Amino acid sequence: MDMRLQKGVKTSLPEPPESDVAFLFYVFDGKIELDDGVSLKSGDSILIKQEAPSFYARETSDIVLFITQTTSIHFDNGMYSGNIKNK
Repeated sequence: MDMRLQKGVKTSLPEPPESDVAFLFYVFDGKIELDDGVSLKSGDSILIKQEAPSFYARETSDIVLFITQTTSIHFDNGMYSGNIKNK
């Protein structure tokens, strides 16, 4: 998911689509502050597993949210999993 959060606007995470999910909140551009005072700027991210923080835009910000189910079966032999190409 992605969104542009205007300066001064507050938002929260969507309702989890499944159980056992983790959210990766990535600030593509801008400045965001969480409830607990943690500040994120362009290029920063935060992994959220069981919390439900609010996010406040200190400036207009473009954010990306990745959602993954932590208990799902995964494939370790994919392109980005550390494979070494045989020569």
